[in-house]
Amino acid sequence: MKTTNIGIVIYDDFDALDVAGPNQVFYFLQSLSGGGPQPVALHLIGRKKGEKFKSLEGLTWLVETGYKDAPDCLDVIFIPGGFGKKFQALLKNTEDPFYGFLKSQVASAKKAKKPQLICSVCVGALLLARAGLLDGYSCTTHWAFKNVLSLFPKVIVAPGYPRYVIDQNRVTGGGISSGIDEALAIVEILRGAEVARQIQLSIQYAPNPPQQSGDPSVASAATLHTVSVQIGAAELYEAVSGFLK
Repeated sequence: MKTTNIGIVIYDDFDALDVAGPNQVFYFLQSLSGGGPQPVALHLIGRKKGEKFKSLEGLTWLVETGYKDAPDCLDVIFIPGGFGKKFQALLKNTEDPFYGFLKSQVASAKKAKKPQLICSVCVGALLLARAGLLDGYSCTTHWAFKNVLSLFPKVIVAPGYPRYVIDQNRVTGGGISSGIDEALAIVEILRGAEVARQIQLSIQYAPNPPQQSGDPSVASAATLHTVSVQIGAAELYEAVSGFLK
């Protein structure tokens, strides 16, 4: 039996929902696949096995798989978004082992001629772009940071505000909650539409928010301005444009 290995790679100050939403979807895929001909192994990956990482929201997560312990060739690499000074430091420092891990995974897949999905949600796309793994691919990110993604000249930023974009083996999601939609799309790629439908029903995913203000196409100008300031859109653009010069 060939095991499908899915790895979610976390770091300091990641967004909790960027991980929890997709992880829930992948957990159900793992459960549905248990004992079958196509088992799924789900890995939460960080620098070292047993290390604890705190999310931006203050939740502590225990990593059970370190970079050195991960399968040599993950079938799915999933990078969440984050924010704050630690996120900016990671984005700036391409010598961080995080990037070495990503590049070694991609190189292993190429050498083995193995299909591999390289995925991100929210500003996780900036980390993939920084690693050079989105060069030549159409992709998306959180609506407030599309201009930051456009600072990477070889990256093709998809128009509008899609929940996710699939371009060959690259799958990128919009802001935070988009990760659930994206994860279901990844399941469909891996196991087909019916399994994706089963998981969607299992988690009762039928969004019906009380307000229609989920992206700039439907939000009021006042709300758009307020949120852009609150989440530091201009500050991140300035920081990234500074160290990319």
